[in-house]
Amino acid sequence: MEMAANTTILLFRPLTISLQLCLIEHSLFCKIEPAHLLVHKPPQHPSPSIHASTEFFNYLTRLVETSILEPLVPNIRGMVIHTWVKVAWCLLQLRNYQTLKGVVSALGTPPIARLKRTWQCVSKKTMATLKQLKDLVSEQNNYSQYRELMKKNVTRPSVPFLGVVIHDLTYLMALAKKENIGDPTADKRVKEILDQIDYYRKGPRYNLAMLADLELREPPSSVSVNTTASATTSNSPMPGQVSTSSAGSSGKNSRTFRSGEKKMKYGMVQKMLDEYQMVKEFDDESLGAFCAHWILSRRWYTEKEIDEISLLREP
Repeated sequence: MEMAANTTILLFRPLTISLQLCLIEHSLFCKIEPAHLLVHKPPQHPSPSIHASTEFFNYLTRLVETSILEPLVPNIRGMVIHTWVKVAWCLLQLRNYQTLKGVVSALGTPPIARLKRTWQCVSKKTMATLKQLKDLVSEQNNYSQYRELMKKNVTRPSVPFLGVVIHDLTYLMALAKKENIGDPTADKRVKEILDQIDYYRKGPRYNLAMLADLELREPPSSVSVNTTASATTSNSPMPGQVSTSSAGSSGKNSRTFRSGEKKMKYGMVQKMLDEYQMVKEFDDESLGAFCAHWILSRRWYTEKEIDEISLLREP
């Protein structure tokens, strides 16, 4: 779809994005057999199935960063951050901890964390939600909060955070070797982890019907963005604009900057409205397919390119 190439995340409901991420992530997770976890030895001998999941985790992190950095105006970038926080909240409800960790991690990478003018446009409520989500998947106390979450609602579909699974198995297998246990799977603790992975692989699946249930528990849909914080608080030119900070013309330059910002903001809003008109008649399945295509067709930027774009957005 050519349209997907120019579409922004703001076109989709967080519910739609989160469910499509679950469908993608769960399909990768289901290919990871318990035996793969025992032979996974990165970087020399990684398991292909685990490597595929890790690659998508890295791709998702870059997708979040790119989507935030694409808009030229700080408060539009703030709207994108707000959307990703809502997506993360939905992922928590859907028990997709692997993707939740990816989204939360992306929101804290240096190219995103340094965007002070952008973060000023994010409401305190959204920031509080983000902090809660970060705490839930934090490494603090050996991921204690995450481990408690995994004990709840075990009859629902879930994608565990593989980082914790691999960490635990690596430790237990090393311990088994030290204790001269020939077969690691004979260790009760190892077997418990492998059985849990197998259960979620073969257990309940994500489906479109979950949208209705999750919609009842979704946070308010209003965009909590502080629109009073604007790029006009800075004298730095936006990318593509020429700095005109010469003496005696600051008032004129300020007016020119604000005018340019308004035009960019109006252009982006109008573009989103036009796109919305095109997809508003889509049913959930069609919109989900379009959303999945959007997720999987993003351009890959190198770490260096992301750093450069971040500096262009906010020097």
